[in-house]
Amino acid sequence: MADSTLLPLSNDLNEKKGLLLGDVFSTGYFCADNAGIKPKNVYAVVGCGPVGLMTIIAAKHLGAETVFAIDVVPERLAIAKQFGAVPLNPSLIDIKEEILNNTHGRGADAVMEVVGSSATLKMAIDLLRPGGTISSVGVHTANHFSFSPGEAYDKNLIYKSGRCPAHYYAEKLIREEVLQRYAIEDIITHQFLLQDGAKAYEVFDKKLDNCVKAILQIS
Repeated sequence: MADSTLLPLSNDLNEKKGLLLGDVFSTGYFCADNAGIKPKNVYAVVGCGPVGLMTIIAAKHLGAETVFAIDVVPERLAIAKQFGAVPLNPSLIDIKEEILNNTHGRGADAVMEVVGSSATLKMAIDLLRPGGTISSVGVHTANHFSFSPGEAYDKNLIYKSGRCPAHYYAEKLIREEVLQRYAIEDIITHQFLLQDGAKAYEVFDKKLDNCVKAILQIS
């Protein structure tokens, strides 16, 4: 399907940027785009894996001034802070109380959920203000939502979810020269040869050696 899926990279884009553009950065941008970013609003990103970190960059690019980054992995929170977010570790503090304290008791205007678990989706609605938006790009496999129709109704919830149209966003990000402005490749902490692919997946899955993002190379 190369005729309909591949895009040429300009000379000022390295292979690492191109690799992340094809999925991770496009998905993060899609998530932030669905959140309806406005400069003065307050946002939260639940999950600071590779897509979550790209979501932070995209949200800041789209004009967000205040973005809370939520994760339990210190290394990921450190990169989130580097990208301009306020890191929050739910294993150390009450993040709902923290966000309420920073929003005069309202809650976040939009929550971007990138994990795909029932717990993180429930966290998203708990952190959200009435009338707010949940933008979810995490792949959910549960049979039921972790919040009820009544909760959604009472909160006037806007819920956006779905698979990123990666080709559309890749073309958009290249055309608008967004990739050149940010060091998105800083999330890549490990590189493996192609024949070591199984080991690379294990290192990433188990977060060994402080792994945030692992990539494979042919030689």
